[in-house]
Amino acid sequence: MKPIRIILVFTLLIGLTACSSDPFRNAGSCTEPGKYKKVDGELVICTGLDGKFKFYFEGTAFDDMDLLGRAELQSLTFDSEEPFLAEAKVRGLSDLTWRTKHDISNDDISRFANGDTRWDGLIESNAKRQALEAENKIAQDYRFSMLNDYRAGKVSRALAYEAQQDQMAVVAKLDAAQAIFDQKLSVLRSEMKRLYGIQDTIEVMLFVVELQHP
Repeated sequence: MKPIRIILVFTLLIGLTACSSDPFRNAGSCTEPGKYKKVDGELVICTGLDGKFKFYFEGTAFDDMDLLGRAELQSLTFDSEEPFLAEAKVRGLSDLTWRTKHDISNDDISRFANGDTRWDGLIESNAKRQALEAENKIAQDYRFSMLNDYRAGKVSRALAYEAQQDQMAVVAKLDAAQAIFDQKLSVLRSEMKRLYGIQDTIEVMLFVVELQHP
């Protein structure tokens, strides 16, 4: 009976080890969450929960760092961008335009939220913002079409002016929606930084730049 028991115990231990093993590809443990590097030409970032940090190639925590980096990039302004640009230059990334739209989709937010209703307001504000961006694009195209037609003598000045005013009204609504989204997004950024112990947001932003512009 002893050999059978030994086999059963060994099988159980293997099963427990498999269940507890990390399902996501990583390059081993690390100590500074948010720091990234390249391993065999692939980007890895130090991340994880509850102090269990690893250099991940993929996975939930990896995706969350991508989301956080994009959210932080959106928060930059001409008054706050200098430290980021200085570090980007040091790393040879000064030729990249960080202002390129690193948009955040509701799928991104929903994945992180994982059913948590706290983020429903953020999803709703993002949907409204994106709808107004699409509406503004249409209104802007029409405005300049009418301007060109006015200059060509095809439409009246009044019609061209009306198109201009209509587009400006959409811009005002878009600005208001963007402000609400930015405020709600700042709550998400704070929560993600707390959750993952991120101190250096510049590092996470540069991770996104390198991830999207290899």
